[in-house]
Amino acid sequence: MEGKISPDGNSVEFTLFDITGNTEKGFMNRIAFTIVDANHHNEESTFMLPGNKSFRAGGVLQRTK
Repeated sequence: MEGKISPDGNSVEFTLFDITGNTEKGFMNRIAFTIVDANHHNEESTFMLPGNKSFRAGGVLQRTK
């Protein structure tokens, strides 16, 4: 994976650079993290599934106190 930080420093995105091995069951080709505040961040992921179908997932995560 290759990472890039946003100009404001609040986000980092990783994209697939190269892959080796068996991809028969799928693989992750992108994930991004965005800091919302001290207690929250967003995550967004893209997976490639068998048959060249993409699947996106994500959510807002909150720190527990």
